[in-house]
Amino acid sequence: MGLLQVSSDKSDKAMSDGRTDSAQISDPGWIGTTRGKIELGVVLGFCLLNLITPVIYWDLYPFSIAPMFMISPQKYCAYIVLAPDGTQLPPIAFGVHRNYWGNPVHVGIGIRPVSTIDEFGQVADEPVVRQQVERFLRQYPEIPFVVIEQQVFGPVDANRVGITQIRRWKIMNPVSAHYGK
Repeated sequence: MGLLQVSSDKSDKAMSDGRTDSAQISDPGWIGTTRGKIELGVVLGFCLLNLITPVIYWDLYPFSIAPMFMISPQKYCAYIVLAPDGTQLPPIAFGVHRNYWGNPVHVGIGIRPVSTIDEFGQVADEPVVRQQVERFLRQYPEIPFVVIEQQVFGPVDANRVGITQIRRWKIMNPVSAHYGK
């Protein structure tokens, strides 16, 4: 007999009449316990929610459709904001910053981003840029004007992406004493 086989008249008799002795009681394992069944149910339920929720609600934390890089823009803009003395100012203070981090805006970010004219894949024209910057510039009456540089990035040739256009605008502060000068 091998080490794992236990055979005796007593154990053979116990097996035939449905009774067991201590030598034949086996561990039912994790899944055989009530706790194991509950834990497995919770894990399977979470996995099912992970599959169903993004289909129904698009994006509901912590369940996501993983939308990163789902759009493929052909061009985008970078904005540089300069004070009258030439120092660079933060684009977010004037509403010309980038909200795109790989996910489309309002998908997978979990926050409501600050208003901006910068939409990945689109180029804002001068009236739109002026209106946005003037709206934000009102908060800074001590700044008479800013210079906005719009760098447009796109395909330079079949193998490279780079700056295809640069536009600059001097935008006066409508609440500054220097407005119109």
